Amino acid sequence: MRKNVAALMFVTLFTALFSLQTSAKNILDENLDKNTIIRLAEQGQLLNLVYDKHGELTNRMCAVIADAPLDIVWNVITDYADYYKFVPEMESSIIKSSKSNEATVDFTLKIKIIMGVSSTQKYSTRYVKEKPILHMYDPENPKAEPGFWKLVPINGGKRTLILYYDKAPDLMKMGSLVSGVVSSRPELAIALQLSPISMLLDATREYSEKKAKEKKTAK
Repeated sequence: MRKNVAALMFVTLFTALFSLQTSAKNILDENLDKNTIIRLAEQGQLLNLVYDKHGELTNRMCAVIADAPLDIVWNVITDYADYYKFVPEMESSIIKSSKSNEATVDFTLKIKIIMGVSSTQKYSTRYVKEKPILHMYDPENPKAEPGFWKLVPINGGKRTLILYYDKAPDLMKMGSLVSGVVSSRPELAIALQLSPISMLLDATREYSEKKAKEKKTAK
């Protein structure tokens, strides 16, 4: 219940803070009230769906606090080849190309839809490091607004606020299984949009905290 309240508050908060529309060149240019988000994130994971002025869903955003230093979280989100080890429903993460501070990774997900039914989804992401921001680009559409991971150190660097932002996928283009479910059960569309990033952020937090404990124990 506590997490649900926090998520609802976050929707209202982001609407007020960002006034998001698709005309914005980059959400990172907006004025983000860090302290307010941290205070709300202390109560639980925060989720937000972003709509344009026409009421069309455009982007997704999630925030969570990890009991781990920024460097450890950064190592987790930039170790692309190991994503399959901790991200739920991910079957593989293969680095297709890598140079300097960027890499293109091919992912395969097996997404659980409903009552044991699942859908396999494949996609690629080009990552560009600009610590503490990890930009995410669509290799097939380089002109599209990039998504990002953004890390903010808190509590003297002992903990990290993790922000994630990406383009909301078109569920009607994710295969006949997904589109069929959405067509017959439109009320599931929101869950299908929010669940993946919610699980991703929780898994990243838990894995980062595990790595932080391992490092502390090793000393």
